[in-house]
Amino acid sequence: MAALSGLFALSWSMFLVSGGPERAPDVRAVAAVFLVQAVVTAVRGVRVRLSRADSGVALALAVLGHAVLAVGGASRVVIGQRCLLASPAVLLAVGFLPRRAGRWACLAAIGAQVATGWPADGPAGAVEGVWPVVATAVAGDVLVP
Repeated sequence: MAALSGLFALSWSMFLVSGGPERAPDVRAVAAVFLVQAVVTAVRGVRVRLSRADSGVALALAVLGHAVLAVGGASRVVIGQRCLLASPAVLLAVGFLPRRAGRWACLAAIGAQVATGWPADGPAGAVEGVWPVVATAVAGDVLVP
């Protein structure tokens, strides 16, 4: 999780320095918050200090991040970058929450991404765009035990 969070941090940092429509203040704020979360998760992961609290924070940030993007128009952010909002939430949920709670948390994160993508990408695009997060949740659920 530490290495993956480091990659997420790298992705968000590159996203912050890139140009284009993602320079909107709300998009940059979401990117900055997720960069901080990725760095904190990477450091806590290296120190083997990840816990249920990290899962709760990741889920809350995923839902709030998607809500902020939805208000301004999610089409300004590519689907792959939107997946990076939900992926840490599902990984931490399957890793640190009880099985039933973890599955509900995964559904909440995936639902937030679908709801954000629906107006921007249409129903088919929103559901199709969520497959990396669903695959992450399924793989994590299989591998964690």
